[in-house]
Amino acid sequence: MLHELRHFIGSLCVPVPRQRGIFPKPAVGHIRLPPYRLVNPNLMKEICDAIPPMEDARHLQPLFVLPDAEMGILDPEMGDKLIRHPLSPEIITFSDLLMALRANRKQAGSSRHAWKGSYHPMSWHQHAIMPRRAFVVIHLDSQVSADNVLAQIALVQWAFDIVIDTKCRLHILTMSPNGVRNVVPDLVKLRSPDIVIPELDLAALGDLDPVANARVVQNQDVASQLQRAIWFSHGRPVAIICLGDKPLARELIQFCKRHKESLGEGILECHRDEREAFHRWKEGLSTIRLTLLDGNCPLIPTALEGFDQVHVVLGHNYQEVAWNNEAEQLVYFSRVTARDERRDHIWWARQPNARETYVYTGGSEVQAFLGKGHYRHRHIEDSHMCGFMASAMDMASWGISPGDVFGRFVRATESHTAKEMLHRLTVQGVISQDGFLLPEPDATAFKQLLPLVNYDHRLALFVALDSGNSDTMVRMVKIQLAALIRSGFEQVLSIQCPDLKAAMETDTRLLSQMMHACVGYGRRLAGQGTMWLVLGLWKHFINAESSSPNQEFKTLYDVVELDQSHSHYAQTLVDRMCRDLGRAGIAVPRGVNVAAEVGDINETQARQLQAHLFRAYLYQLIGGKLLDGETKLSHKIIATDTPIGKMGVLDLEEMHRKEGAEMIFGVCHLINKDPGESVFSAPDWTYIPAEIVAEWKNQNAPGTSLRDALTSGVQHPEGNVDEFRGDS
Repeated sequence: MLHELRHFIGSLCVPVPRQRGIFPKPAVGHIRLPPYRLVNPNLMKEICDAIPPMEDARHLQPLFVLPDAEMGILDPEMGDKLIRHPLSPEIITFSDLLMALRANRKQAGSSRHAWKGSYHPMSWHQHAIMPRRAFVVIHLDSQVSADNVLAQIALVQWAFDIVIDTKCRLHILTMSPNGVRNVVPDLVKLRSPDIVIPELDLAALGDLDPVANARVVQNQDVASQLQRAIWFSHGRPVAIICLGDKPLARELIQFCKRHKESLGEGILECHRDEREAFHRWKEGLSTIRLTLLDGNCPLIPTALEGFDQVHVVLGHNYQEVAWNNEAEQLVYFSRVTARDERRDHIWWARQPNARETYVYTGGSEVQAFLGKGHYRHRHIEDSHMCGFMASAMDMASWGISPGDVFGRFVRATESHTAKEMLHRLTVQGVISQDGFLLPEPDATAFKQLLPLVNYDHRLALFVALDSGNSDTMVRMVKIQLAALIRSGFEQVLSIQCPDLKAAMETDTRLLSQMMHACVGYGRRLAGQGTMWLVLGLWKHFINAESSSPNQEFKTLYDVVELDQSHSHYAQTLVDRMCRDLGRAGIAVPRGVNVAAEVGDINETQARQLQAHLFRAYLYQLIGGKLLDGETKLSHKIIATDTPIGKMGVLDLEEMHRKEGAEMIFGVCHLINKDPGESVFSAPDWTYIPAEIVAEWKNQNAPGTSLRDALTSGVQHPEGNVDEFRGDS
């Protein structure tokens, strides 16, 4: 394998003589990886070693571009060793690469002169200027995120624009297991249809059977099987890798807690973005390690070290935020695990270092399990689509055709979603037919924020609006709320009861304690919906961390707990948003400082926050009204006529009665649908004054109804082919 790799890298670096009348091209190649993680050889080190010395003594700058998930588990020790390599390689994310290429733009258009230039490798380390002598290695993302595709679009445009420079030496190498979408060949052939892209197939040189040394367990009662394995482990280290089955994971954690005295220790719970999940086991660590991976986990399977037994639980379904045809919205719902995802996940069963490996299929034979499911979804066709499209429209000034981009990277099966999202971005004032429409500095803020909010254009738009006019207090509240939403309300504040609204009805003190507990800027809005209420409570718990518990709020503390790790993530995200916006010239305070938020926003600031929230969530605007003879409000999303059942924790009937209008309005970020349920819920419903809705309608659609102003007319398929309804 090493010989083939070194020969391939060497051949990719052979300079092609320039010929008069023939436009030069960057060297492009692809390596097909095995479907499991290669540890020895270490690919990044071997690639650096294989890059030959250049004839003019100026070496190439190696840049390794990784998906966020892979960067999150990168072994720091290995990364440090690599960086000390004589070629000084750099390891970056797709977001880093995209930001660097944007910063390297000098003027509009597609030419060598549109880009800043440097030939020295240190230009990257010192000034983040893309060196024109580089070997860029791209580890492709199986989920096809917006960062991934946008960075590759920008990279190929840059490479073909500047390669005409005679001193330029550019090499682009993509790497992925089989079945992962590689956009580089499509992009390259837009610029050079006759280009030849050589490929090295390392997969053919590796293992071919993932379950060759594993025992397949078809018993449907997986929980009992794993509990027995834990009980009879007798102190020997056991690893459990659970793909998508969160209820099973919770059951195992409770089992270990109940039997802690007999087992001698608890269970170490790890998630995919925690390096500890894949560390070698050694004496002193917990002997039971439970690693929870999403059902669509993009990580290449890893061989664990130091464990006596490894148990792999294959998932049949998982939940994620994705486009739902029935709701015509992004919805958190259950999907059947795709065929390609199943074929990826079975390779977790390859555990050559374990004495025993068990694979649980939940009742199926391996081949039957692998044959189920539908096609793999891609983020750019799903939850990232609006952010991706807005970013692609912004690249029109680079000489890139957004139409070509959408046509090549959005499959025909998702074309209806693409048309819908283009319509929404247009109505929301983000784009027009001619390109990106947001004015400055809102446009700069929007682009800076998109990668930080997982390409959710609503959160980026909410924070970015009026970046040049709104005061810093309003901007700070928007950043805090956006970071909290991105981090997940239910992850940051853990609810310790099955039904919070029912608990409030049982104990009337609970809601009043929640309202009274809210602190910081924006607390005056806490009674107007879940978003503002959770923001105020989050700040309360941040304050409480530095003081002893206040017994005045005992009822609250019995029901709501702060998750330290998720809260820290949200605070770090606030800091990063502030930093990135500050670097872009937009004035914001530095990070979260709840103790300094002694005052509160005034009425004008509150109205501005509500207006920005409304504009960002225009297509999640919910109208509630009383139907004839009913005592409970009936709620629908205005734009799509989608009925909504459960609505947050507030008494909306009482709010409607006090307002006195025919309809009460609110917006939501999260729409839920549980398996087997026929209705959707909006747990974070937040009030929007009717005057704000009327003002937008009068300015943008004076002669029509609000529904007609928002509807796209796009015909969507009925139902979702791979929705898991609890019966499959």
